[in-house]
Amino acid sequence: MQFRILGSLSVVGNGSVAALGPPKQRALLAILLTRIGEVVPVERLIELLWGAAAPRTADHSIQIYVSDLRRAFEPLGGSDRLVTRQPGYALEVDPDSVDAWRFERLVKEGTRLLEGGDQDAGRSTIREALGLWSGPPLSDFPYEEFAQPVVRRLTEERLTAVEAYAAASLEAGRITEALDLLTAAVQDDPLRERARELLMLALYRSGRHADALRSFHALRTQLTDEFGVDPSPSIRALYDRILAHDPSLAKGSLSAPNVRVTLAGEGAGVGGDRLGVERGFDRAVSDFSLVSRKENVFELAYRDWSLIVRGLSEQAPALIVSLSFHKIDAIAHEHPGTHYLVLDYVGSEPNVSYTHFRDCEASFLAGAAAAHMSQTGIVGFIGGWDAIPIWGFLAGYQAGVRATNASVRMIMAYAGEWPTPQGFVDLDRNEELARQMFADGADVILAASGPAGMGVVSAAAALSGSMGRHLWAIGVDTDWYEDLSHNLGIISPGAWRSHVLTSVRKRFDLAVYEALQTVASGDRLPPVKAYDLRSGFVGISYEGGFLDDIRPLIEDQRRRIVSGQLRVPCLPSDHVEVARAHLEQTGVTLDDWLDQGCPPWRISIGAVVEQAR
Repeated sequence: MQFRILGSLSVVGNGSVAALGPPKQRALLAILLTRIGEVVPVERLIELLWGAAAPRTADHSIQIYVSDLRRAFEPLGGSDRLVTRQPGYALEVDPDSVDAWRFERLVKEGTRLLEGGDQDAGRSTIREALGLWSGPPLSDFPYEEFAQPVVRRLTEERLTAVEAYAAASLEAGRITEALDLLTAAVQDDPLRERARELLMLALYRSGRHADALRSFHALRTQLTDEFGVDPSPSIRALYDRILAHDPSLAKGSLSAPNVRVTLAGEGAGVGGDRLGVERGFDRAVSDFSLVSRKENVFELAYRDWSLIVRGLSEQAPALIVSLSFHKIDAIAHEHPGTHYLVLDYVGSEPNVSYTHFRDCEASFLAGAAAAHMSQTGIVGFIGGWDAIPIWGFLAGYQAGVRATNASVRMIMAYAGEWPTPQGFVDLDRNEELARQMFADGADVILAASGPAGMGVVSAAAALSGSMGRHLWAIGVDTDWYEDLSHNLGIISPGAWRSHVLTSVRKRFDLAVYEALQTVASGDRLPPVKAYDLRSGFVGISYEGGFLDDIRPLIEDQRRRIVSGQLRVPCLPSDHVEVARAHLEQTGVTLDDWLDQGCPPWRISIGAVVEQAR
């Protein structure tokens, strides 16, 4: 049997098409197809199919739907594929028999072939993947909650695949083919800059120079009007090269050849968004034909990390993206010929680009969301420790809650004590604190405690039923709704996602991508790069659709912050003297630190570890 969701839902096999029955029955099959091999509890199926309007006979209806689907599969030879597994049902089929799963596998394989230099095989494989699409994914269920995150993810992956295929086609001189694909991609997502950049190049190479310039102006106008931001440096640089009729645009890639870049550490998880860093790195390597190396050093002890990064530095790549700032300044000082990119840290070495995010602004929006969504009038905040790296989250969250509803009360707790980092890895402690907060009346908790913050999601999922109210967690750094399955290896995304209200998201992927863009173009990275709401690299997630009803209100607050009408504090008012004492240890005055927009601390993680011993 073959299952199709890249378009309208259908099942074919043995020359027949299965009769899938009424809408709810078809929806049940679609839910199981997005969770192949995963047991979906009956309670979760009822929630996804009916929501709050579930009839008393819902569990019986599901039994009938399953029975009828099995009968529909019989002529196709697959009645045994839909199995009963307590506490629900699972669809046990070969992933390659589902077009969406096959699409994702082919895209990964094609991307690997392109990165390995086999352009023809890579293009052929991605073309096969794109050929599986017959329309918008799950087009029968445009408004169903279960479909929304799947549709968004698959649509994003398709556009990324189109960009990779079009870039390879441009390299092969197949300009018309690339032009058709990119024109459609920009129509689908007018603000997608990579597709726009490739479209401008395709238009230029086809002799349509004026159209290439018009395409840039259309993008700039829309970005300015809707978000108050400018196009990325890379696409602005391409615009300038088109104006100048740069001869290098006639052929070859957009990047300089043989630029070597290294990612020091790889992996996945919430807290610093290592998954996002790797995504941005991999995409930039593919888009700009960079010569890359990735060294998995994150599981090693700190002293080994330093030795390995020193060894990587000896090879003198153009850029090393480091997932830790432990002793990075000392290593950079010893290797002035290599540039380094670090995240959420500020130092003073001239060959290090220190990148950080104004997370207090996004936390303000999360606080506004929490205040709007709270039914009890009590919200919570759990930090990994009570110190400067967490105070930005707290300050913004408090301000957002108060600005939205001053009567909402906030409960605060910390899972660990400075400088011991235990609070960021102790899942049980975070869950314990969350359970207590929920028992004390909170129904929304922001978890600023790294990977261990998943304990808050666990508590929300476990207690919602017994407490008679829906409990929410708010994540930080990455989009917890999307990345639950990558976190700690113990998460059941289907059961927990409905409790992730939103996330204070810092787009590490975009920051890394932009840095590699700059290096590929031959430009020098800035010594310090600070991202805020205006940049689009900081914000909150709307995945799951839980904030759809209040999204216009939150976006109005975002526009006020971006325009400067609303200033968000980066330090809680009752933490001023403690912050002053912390900063004095680093030789920075409180006033200077506030003037600089509250950048990350200058104390290295090595110093923190030494203090904790």
